[in-house]
Amino acid sequence: MKKYIYQIMMMFIAVGFVACDSDDDYTAGTPTPANSMQVYFDADNSTDFICAPGEEPNVEIKVSRMNATEEAEVPIICKSATEGLMIPATVKFKAGEKTTTLAIGVGQMEEDKKYSFSLSLGDEYADHYAQLKGVSHYSGYILEASWKTYVKDATITWTVGGTQQTWTKDIERLGSTNRYRIKDFVGSGLDMVFLVGGLASGSGLTGYNKIIPYANYLSYKDGSIDGFYLYDTKNDEYPSWTVGDKTITYLYIMNSYTGYGDYSYISFTEGDGMFGTYSTTYSDGTSDGYNYIMLSFTPIK
Repeated sequence: MKKYIYQIMMMFIAVGFVACDSDDDYTAGTPTPANSMQVYFDADNSTDFICAPGEEPNVEIKVSRMNATEEAEVPIICKSATEGLMIPATVKFKAGEKTTTLAIGVGQMEEDKKYSFSLSLGDEYADHYAQLKGVSHYSGYILEASWKTYVKDATITWTVGGTQQTWTKDIERLGSTNRYRIKDFVGSGLDMVFLVGGLASGSGLTGYNKIIPYANYLSYKDGSIDGFYLYDTKNDEYPSWTVGDKTITYLYIMNSYTGYGDYSYISFTEGDGMFGTYSTTYSDGTSDGYNYIMLSFTPIK
């Protein structure tokens, strides 16, 4: 009896193996041509291109090749693309050029709508087997994100000419990005747009992160001080505005001071932050120093 049971079990096992074999529809991939340029989309290309309302998205994708001897025009296969995207049919390499860029255009965008695309390279140009610093298929998206309130009614205090001034402002966030802004920063008419950087260094700054300016600034390093001027980049000029009875002509803010740490920082979980003003210059020839711009708000937990 045991013998028959054993035979039946072996039959089922055999059938199982046969079934696996019969389902094996593997076919060998396309071999790489001997003269392949081994073209690829660079691995460090971003997959998301996010811009603010009114900004022009800069979508440039790096495309490289291993064999760069000759001039070449490589077809780009568009697998899919949202309507409105303008994707070139080819990318061109000059003789000896190993890396070039593929620029994707986009027309009028709708806020908070993803414009997605998926691209690939033909088998005659790609090498699916070699270890390259990139891939033969690439996907990404372009998004015009909207500004949304992240912190409601933050209090901003700043002493100008010996008098403390106060503003109540929202801190806005661009979509789900790491970009924030305070509109009409300290009455200047300019938006303070910034990124939240790595952990801030300095006494008492555990849990705080660096503030990194993103727009409307002009970098300036003064000896041990790494900082920036508030600057109207659109009109290419320093702003001039009145706070109280003082007209401000230059506002210089410290990022960091060698040996002392960071001076512009924020913590959304602690509910405060600071722009480390190094100097404020007025139209009457006077100035203030170290009159920091302080932020306070309800912590985000």
